Amino acid sequence: MSKIKFRFFRTKVKEMVYGFEGCSVTYVLGLWDTEKHVSELMQYTGLKDKNYIDIFKGDIAKREFDIWKTEYAYDGSPLGDECIEEGYFIGVVSQTPSGLYVLNKCRKYDAEGNFVKKCSGIKLFAHRCEVIGNIYEHPHLLEVAQ
Repeated sequence: MSKIKFRFFRTKVKEMVYGFEGCSVTYVLGLWDTEKHVSELMQYTGLKDKNYIDIFKGDIAKREFDIWKTEYAYDGSPLGDECIEEGYFIGVVSQTPSGLYVLNKCRKYDAEGNFVKKCSGIKLFAHRCEVIGNIYEHPHLLEVAQ
């Protein structure tokens, strides 16, 4: 079972506040309620990225991908593999109603870093993912560099 952790982003002073590990949900929500006009609440997903960094909802993550094609002989034995596409997605960590963590507001890039297209609902594979920021401190990471 993963630990319940929260963090706040205080919008007025532009400050991320950590340290709510092990606190009861009632305590954290009560604290947040007293200053919700100036803060944004983010909950820990229970996942860590490939660098063992905690992933929170609202984080911006870069997820690598590759697509492989395997050639087969007539007898069914594999002849070899070929990577036909590789690159990465950058998007916001979100949760679907079914509980699946995905990247939304995504941008797809090829292996050279060229923008390919916008997309959404890309499954979050934590072991292929790297947290590169969050939507409050680093919104520019979601912009397409051209």
